[in-house]
Order: sequence, then structure tokens, then C-alpha cells
Amino acid sequence: MQTIPLEGDLALRIVQALGRSPLFARLTPEVLLQVAQRGTVVSVDPGELIVQEGAPSDSFFVVMNGELVVSHNNASGELVELVRLGPPESIGEMGLLLEHPRTATVVAAQRSVLLRFDSQAFSVMYERVPGFGLGVSRALAARLHTSSKQLPMPTLDANVEVDPDLLHLLPLEFLQRHRALPVREENNALVLGFVDDVDARVLQAVRDLLPGVELRPQRIPASLFDRAMTASAAVAGWTTKTTPEQAPSSTAPSSPKLDALLRRLVAEGGSDLHISGGQRPRWRIDGEMRELGDVRPFSAGDVYDLLEPIMAERSKTAFADDNDADFAYAIDGLARFRVNLFRDKGGTGAVLRVIPAKILTFQQLNLPPVCQRLAELPKGLVLVTGPTGSGKSTTLAAMIDW
Repeated sequence: MQTIPLEGDLALRIVQALGRSPLFARLTPEVLLQVAQRGTVVSVDPGELIVQEGAPSDSFFVVMNGELVVSHNNASGELVELVRLGPPESIGEMGLLLEHPRTATVVAAQRSVLLRFDSQAFSVMYERVPGFGLGVSRALAARLHTSSKQLPMPTLDANVEVDPDLLHLLPLEFLQRHRALPVREENNALVLGFVDDVDARVLQAVRDLLPGVELRPQRIPASLFDRAMTASAAVAGWTTKTTPEQAPSSTAPSSPKLDALLRRLVAEGGSDLHISGGQRPRWRIDGEMRELGDVRPFSAGDVYDLLEPIMAERSKTAFADDNDADFAYAIDGLARFRVNLFRDKGGTGAVLRVIPAKILTFQQLNLPPVCQRLAELPKGLVLVTGPTGSGKSTTLAAMIDW
């Protein structure tokens, strides 16, 4: 953790970032500057420990930029990721307020800049800055409101046997998104495991999918979920050799290990697969990057070895000449993928974007009626805009198909 002097343009950026935090949103720029001067700007490297669960609460942090991973040791002693925090979220203020030890472990997911306040600065601000005290109180109330929706559950052992015949009861996408696992039938009821806290809305979604089925939600270790999903999706630990069973059954270019990853990506509803040497694969779901914890990090040459079987000669030549190549790949009955292969500091990297094989309708996408009216216009210019993964191409395809 390295201290950065609060001066020049950095002071202005810190004040602007603080103003977006719910804890400081009611303060004027002048007061925000005074508050910032009570803290310490620090930078942390990826993987660096910021807060250790069980340690005394002696400070709190506001995220200026970057991303933090918040984890908690479950009943089995396994460190389970709870949430990821980015700007302008904060961590640690509740421990100071309640004078409790740290309830979670926090590490940097990427290089991040934080504003750190020690316990003395917290006490002074809470007592003398009315807007800050109100902000902390509201943040505490919001967290209590969220936790009140979470259901208490008993915990299953990591070695419990999962009935594989039950995995088809719920869509794989739903299981992956909510880290849920049908475990077994017990006295005419379905024991449904969840890695994370679950609220009533998720259980209601299960009831909508399985009407008339009695549910018994229980907490399960992440290792149990990963093991069951790995078996069902046929994505075991990464290997560099292709077994006879993985050999393609047709003459079309294919990469069995890549296909397995892409099938999981589509099943979970992801939009992009990111792979790079020295890193575990990651995919983007609803704009959020998530790491595949059950696949080991790729070596420097793994990414190219994975994609080389599906590349045309012209793409191989382009990559050799320019260190970059764009091409398409398709899996029959699943989807098409737009591929960008490039050189990076890890050796070789690639991003694969899902191009769905099926065009959805206005009704399936729940698009507003104005989209249909725009598609009926005889002339003019219609702009469909939004950030990556927000559904621009999907919306356009539905309009054009209609």
C-alpha cells in the first residue's frame, strides 16, 4: 500500500469522487476538501490485502478508482467472494461505528486508488460534520434493509452427493447466475443449495420455474457448486492435450476445449469471453466481469493453441504480420462468435463476443412500443446507443427482423 500526496489535480479528482459517495453527498466542495485532507490517498496493487477478516477495525476506505473483492470465511472455513466494490463505494465504516472486528476480507482485484480514514478522523467527522453522520446512518439502514430480505439457511457439507439427474430441473443459465444447485429430493421436497445469500425474489423465480414443488433452500460451499457445474458442463481443469474423446466429429474446424467454454458462456447468458496468458478465463455478464474459478490460468501459449484450430490461413497470416486478427467462429445450434486475437503482455489474448443464432422478438426482449414505431418509419436516421453489452445489436436485429 503506497501513499500518494494529495496535491494538484489529484486533490480536485478526490473531491469530485468523494462528492459521489453516499457518505459525503450532502457536503459542499469546500467541506469535501477539508474532509479529503483528513484522509490518506493510497494505491494498492492487484491481489494486495487491504482488510483481514477478524482484525480490529481501525480505519475505513472509499474507493476512488479500481475494484475491490470482498470475501468471507464460511462455516467450512472456505473463503467465499461476497461482492465487488468500485467507486464511489466504501468499506469498513460500519466496523468503526459498531466497534466490531472486521467481518470480511478485502483485496484489490486490480490496481486501485483508495482514500483511507483512520478511526480518529472517522470520530471527528461523525461528531462535527452533520452530513457525514447522516450519510453513514443511511448507508447502515440500506444494508440492514438488504440483509432483512436474505433468508437464513442451514449449511450442507462439501462432500454431500449431488443427484445429477436433478440438474436439468432448472436452466443452466439460472444455476450459474445465482450459484444455485439442485442437490437431492428429500421427503417429496427439493433440496436446493445456494452458495450466496438468497432473497425471496430468487426463490419465487424458482417456484415459477418449478410450480408445485416444495423447496428446501440450504447453503452450500462454492467448491461443491464448482464441482457439480464442472461435471455437468464438461469443463474440467485445463489440459494442453486433446484426448481421443475430444476429437471433433465433423470436418468443420473446431476446438473442443474452446467449445466447452463457449457453451458455458452462452448458457450463463454472458456476452463476452476474455482469455489471456497468465490469467484465468473471464466472461462478461450484464456488464460485469467474472472469473472462472474452476479453470486454471492459461500459459503464454495456451490462448493461441486454443484458437489456432479454428483460424483460416488468412487470419493466421494477419496475426503473424500484425499481432492482431479478427475472424468469426460458429458452433452449430448454439451461436456465432466474433473473435479478436491479439498480443499482450501475457503473450496472447483474445475476446470472443456472442452473436446469438436466434433473433428474439420485441415481446421476448420486453422492448417498448416505440421501437416498433421507429422500425415503421419510411425514412430518417435512428441511433441505438449504449455501453458494451447493453443490447444494441440484439435490439437492432429484432427491429430489422420485424
